[in-house]
This record gives sequence, structure tokens and C-alpha cells, in this order.
Amino acid sequence: MPYVVEAGKAKVSVKEYTERCVDVERFLGFCRECSSYNTRWSCPPFSFQPLQL
Repeated sequence: MPYVVEAGKAKVSVKEYTERCVDVERFLGFCRECSSYNTRWSCPPFSFQPLQL
């Protein structure tokens, strides 16, 4: 079966996106398991709360 790439587009408010699509605790758990955790500027732990930006 060949792969197909399809592009999608939607408009959503930041509030709705955050409520429906952002799970900081879940993804921080994945980050903790990564070998880059706490070794790169873009990787946690952060000196701020991600959702307060």
C-alpha cells in the first residue's frame, strides 16, 4: 500500500488549541525519557511555566 501525504488546514483560537491539544505534563514525561533532557536550551526543565507564555 503506497503512502499518501495530505495537507489539512483549520482555524482555531489559542484558547481552544491549548484546551484540546496541549498536555504539558504528558509531554514533559516524554522529555524526561529523552537523552537530551536538560542538555539543550530548547529542552526542559524550564525556568518558567510553559502555559504562562
